[in-house]
Amino acid sequence: GGLFWLAGPIGGAVLARLAIWVFMAGSLLWLGRALEFKPIAVVLGTALFIAYGQSRLGGEAIVGEAIARHLAYPLVLFSLAGWIRGRFLFAAALLGCATSIHALVGAWATASILGLMFFDKRVKVRGWGLRLVCAGVCLVCALPGLLPILPLVLAGSQTGTADADQIFIYFRNPHHLSPGSWPLFDYLQFAVMFAIFVVITLWSTKWAAAKTNTAADFYTAGGGITGFQN
Repeated sequence: GGLFWLAGPIGGAVLARLAIWVFMAGSLLWLGRALEFKPIAVVLGTALFIAYGQSRLGGEAIVGEAIARHLAYPLVLFSLAGWIRGRFLFAAALLGCATSIHALVGAWATASILGLMFFDKRVKVRGWGLRLVCAGVCLVCALPGLLPILPLVLAGSQTGTADADQIFIYFRNPHHLSPGSWPLFDYLQFAVMFAIFVVITLWSTKWAAAKTNTAADFYTAGGGITGFQN
């Protein structure tokens, strides 16, 4: 609101987008540093990602307008960097904030990361106590965004909810939620990006195999990364 009051509708929209783009760029660089990538690799990877339509189907983008999900995605990336660096409570708080800003973006990321913490033995987190505290911190930080929508979710009747879902999927957002309405070009674009990812993965695996002697070295790339990084 303040940006629109100071700069007008167009100026406020431009400034808001620039701020979110800078925030996203910072999160990508921060995650790249946590993964020990060179900055140029992060820049080139991001450019390729955006050039190919962000490798998305259904119009879902992590870089774009000044809307809630484009603020939540950088928080998720900062959180991933925190998990990799072992700053678990800080990372959990960021996940909770991302969920508060955009429930779907944050909730899917939270389910994935906390699932790794609780069920993947390769992820080294000290004790169940820390795991539970991280989950609690995440929940507390998510509550400001979750509490307002819970009454709406719980109040709808089964018939009303089904009708609302049909309207939302097939009339309001088919470009997001109905695969049959997506253009063939989007599928081809995604296939090309996926093929590039597979080729790079196979090449890096072959390179790592040539540099290591044991299974443990192979898993951690010579001991230089953790389970979260992998």
